[in-house]
Amino acid sequence: MIEALHSAFAREVQGAEPGPFLAAVLIGGLLSLLLCGWAFHRLGRIRLIENLPTSRVRSAAQGFVELEGQARPLPGEPVLAPLTRKPCCWWRYRIEEKRQRRVGNQTRTEWVTIDSGHSDALFRLCDTTGDCIVDPVDAEVIPSQCDTWYGRTRGWSGPPATGWSSRLFARYRYREERVALGDDLYALGWFASQTAETSPDRAAQLREGLAELKRDPRRLAALDRNGDGLVDAEEWDQARQTLERQLREQAVSQSVDPDLHVLRKPPDRRPFLLSTRAQAELVRQGRWAAAAALAGALLAAGLVLAALRLRGLL
Repeated sequence: MIEALHSAFAREVQGAEPGPFLAAVLIGGLLSLLLCGWAFHRLGRIRLIENLPTSRVRSAAQGFVELEGQARPLPGEPVLAPLTRKPCCWWRYRIEEKRQRRVGNQTRTEWVTIDSGHSDALFRLCDTTGDCIVDPVDAEVIPSQCDTWYGRTRGWSGPPATGWSSRLFARYRYREERVALGDDLYALGWFASQTAETSPDRAAQLREGLAELKRDPRRLAALDRNGDGLVDAEEWDQARQTLERQLREQAVSQSVDPDLHVLRKPPDRRPFLLSTRAQAELVRQGRWAAAAALAGALLAAGLVLAALRLRGLL
């Protein structure tokens, strides 16, 4: 079997025209480099996951962190997956249409994507110490739930029929992925805490309070502690600090934790990953994928070298 394959490969290489041969060699070399680069990229991701310590939400440092917790919705309107209408924290969907096209004397059937989308709704990651808001924009998401089904209409019209006949005569294929409520979640991303003093709402309240103070002559007069008839910079700064303290105390009285934690895409090239798979599973699958890519790179490089030798170029 191996000898037959080698003979067939040698005949194809030696009988190839210079142009197609050169193109095949370049494609094989480029494929080998791409697979090798992708494999080392995956290995770098694995080392990052293994070496980065897992943080707790309440004690996490500002910047790039690793968190583990559960996916929970934010208060308010529920997030519903667009096709199945199931409640979830995040979703992604794709609708494909079966089309036929002519290739020479043959007719080929292929699935063409005609509609797709993904969620950008905020949700929470909660652990035993607290919770933070997750902004999933531009995240690499590995969801827990994935449904694929077939139908004859483009839009969602209830649960599809089951069986091989529904797939055979279907015109459309649907795929929907979801991060379910309460899923275990592993996350890599940029963690930032926004305190009550610096939150947008608090800053707006501070500006509004200072503007009201300027419009009230009696309160302005009370700020003039040295009696010179003017509110100098030091007196105005003291008034601002007093108002900030009052707003802070109000925030504390309304919430046990007045600090807002947000996990989002890092400002640099580091990964933003949200996965329902555990850390150990991500590492194991990443190693297998990197090993497969390296094997493919070696195979492609070996075929290129063998072809060059058969043509007498090495």
